[in-house]
Amino acid sequence: MDKKLNNDIQIFLIGGNSTIGQAIIKGLKKKYSNHNEIGVTSFARNQTEFKNLGDVIYVKNYIESILHIKEVKLKNPNLKIIVIISFGVLVEEKNDISFYNNLTHHLDVNTFQPLKILSVLKPIDSFLEVHLVSSILADFIRPSLYSYSFSKSFLEILLKNEFYGENNMDNLYIWKPAYVASKLNEGRGSSFIKTNPEKIEKIVSITKSGGFLYIPKFTAILTRVAKNLSSVIKLIDRKSKKYESDI
Repeated sequence: MDKKLNNDIQIFLIGGNSTIGQAIIKGLKKKYSNHNEIGVTSFARNQTEFKNLGDVIYVKNYIESILHIKEVKLKNPNLKIIVIISFGVLVEEKNDISFYNNLTHHLDVNTFQPLKILSVLKPIDSFLEVHLVSSILADFIRPSLYSYSFSKSFLEILLKNEFYGENNMDNLYIWKPAYVASKLNEGRGSSFIKTNPEKIEKIVSITKSGGFLYIPKFTAILTRVAKNLSSVIKLIDRKSKKYESDI
């Protein structure tokens, strides 16, 4: 058995009701199982029947969580901190919903709020790891989910301009999972490209360096094909419903 390390780790999940976020926590616990203690604090906006891992702090807006994280970091300079950002909105394009309002809502929640949190966390390399949940739909536009796809794509463009190119960015993990059965996807049919929390947990536990990371890995190839073949996009496109949740 590996010798336990003395330095403790604290994991903060911004998006406490997130299925993917909690799978990442489980993977990180396996990854750092040789550490003495791993604490977990989840930030959530509302109470649900979802069983959160660790302590739960309820906030009105997720940007509030940064004040708590920075306070913990200031009081415990030797504590190794991991931050996971996993929340979002997914609203299908419908005739009875204003496209402008729908797109604006997606950009606010899926693009600008996570980017603002990441910007406040700077310097990123002062944390042990920072994880952000994106989507394979950032790579191509699904007609019924145009606003969602565009908001994820724009987030990744801004991330590349804002963070990539800086030194020591190996600890920024941008996860791009396929369809996951979660609250966010409630009522939507499963795509033939899909994954699950168990697979996410396993991949997180063995991934040593950050970057843009696809789950499953082969979807990186499929998304390149989908960009150029509209028939492929129509094939994987499925009806969805209005829902806002942690991812």
